[in-house]
Amino acid sequence: IITADGNAGSGNDGDVNISGNVTADTAGVPDFVVDADTGSVTFGGTLGAVGSELGSVDVTAATMNLGGDVRVTGGGDIDFQNVDTLTITTDTLTLDTDAAGDVTDAGRLLGFADVDRATLDLTVDTTANGAGLSRGLLLGTLNLNSLTIAALGVTQSGPWTIATTTDLTSDPVGNIS
Repeated sequence: IITADGNAGSGNDGDVNISGNVTADTAGVPDFVVDADTGSVTFGGTLGAVGSELGSVDVTAATMNLGGDVRVTGGGDIDFQNVDTLTITTDTLTLDTDAAGDVTDAGRLLGFADVDRATLDLTVDTTANGAGLSRGLLLGTLNLNSLTIAALGVTQSGPWTIATTTDLTSDPVGNIS
């Protein structure tokens, strides 16, 4: 586990800023945990990459700026439940919870509900790429340029405004509600 703790040693809430990419030497190892408590977290690059996926990503912060793709191997979650305000700072973003060829269940995408970035092309994949189980997805209010989703089922909890294209697929059997 790699832990970046903005609170370490000071007793105060601190900010965590990572300008480059965070990838795994061995796909799926390690898990990546960032705790800024009521501080902010900024990721300027990607978290995981194709072939170098992290085991999981778990962030706690008052605000988070996300500037690149997030990719984890199967069984690991992308967890933003403890982020109060999420700002996406890129125009192309992929969130993928299962590496190609992985045989475990896909991970969950947690706490990624409302997105307001009209220039964003968003791709979300919570399907298992191997023999494991796929996951469903909950998305809230969206204002995007384009949206591509591959998930077991999608639940919409707010209005969606998509400027150009929307591609929704369910694997193997799912629903859009």
